[in-house]
Amino acid sequence: MLDTPSRYLHTRPELPERPFGPPRSATRGRKEVIDVHSLSAYARLPTAIAPANERDSLMRSTRSRVGAAATATALALTGMATMGVAHAQPAQPTSLYAPSALVLTMGKGMDAATATVDRAVTLNCAPRPSGTHPSPASACKELRSVEGEFTRLTAEPSQQSCTRQYDPVVVTADGVWQGKRVTWSTTFGNACEMQGVLSEGTVFAF
Repeated sequence: MLDTPSRYLHTRPELPERPFGPPRSATRGRKEVIDVHSLSAYARLPTAIAPANERDSLMRSTRSRVGAAATATALALTGMATMGVAHAQPAQPTSLYAPSALVLTMGKGMDAATATVDRAVTLNCAPRPSGTHPSPASACKELRSVEGEFTRLTAEPSQQSCTRQYDPVVVTADGVWQGKRVTWSTTFGNACEMQGVLSEGTVFAF
């Protein structure tokens, strides 16, 4: 038998048999002769011959890193799904309209500043007719027909005969019509004259 060069010999404790361990070519007491090619393969598999406690520590560390990566991925996907749902929700529709809200009054006096108010009602025409007016729908329809111009409601002369008694009556309208400020008033010589002018309409029929 040929002598093996001393550089291929080393003294190491006996290793237990492992199915994946490097092959041994010969054993002489506590000296072991290992094939050079097997030695290279043996060096490339450090975990195969590592002590059991080191292998367990390495496996736990690997499982921990894999678990952390999986958790981070799941959280990222959940966040993306949540954002997708949030963006998918349709915008809530908003109902915008120009306000039309008025206070109508009737009173006795020379003008709106000095008149004593006898009757007053509220009239809202947007978004729907409402208020204390007895006929809000008809009153709003009449106002829309004259585009909110109260002067056009009193343009026609009185249709009934009245005395010439002077007992002034004032009618007023204050508020907003289709978003525009309204301040209007007119004075009649007496209640009969007012009835003759406004009797055909419903805005001041209260």
